[in-house]
Amino acid sequence: MSETTTPLTPETIDALKRKHGRLTAFRLERGGQELAVRAPTPDELERAMDKASDGGRKKTESQIELGESCIVFPEAVEVRKLADGWPGLYFSAGGIAFEMAGVTDGYGVKKL
Repeated sequence: MSETTTPLTPETIDALKRKHGRLTAFRLERGGQELAVRAPTPDELERAMDKASDGGRKKTESQIELGESCIVFPEAVEVRKLADGWPGLYFSAGGIAFEMAGVTDGYGVKKL
């Protein structure tokens, strides 16, 4: 795994937002690489939810696949290298994508 990181610059963020819309960034604490995740499309979310509904391993696979689909920075080849050292990377990104779609969004409730 490379110790160098590709910076997520304001210019890159602007270009990614123009292409993908909403983004969320997260940083690997070890290594410092910042990644950008886009929100899933309705079709991507539906496929992931269908697969997750099978439970067990399928639920985990759906989150990993969604994460892999929704990471838009850095380039896929660099992300694969990062995932060699941080095997949970796609799972984490999938959780962020689910949250961006409103599946695991934080919300407030109160008794009425």
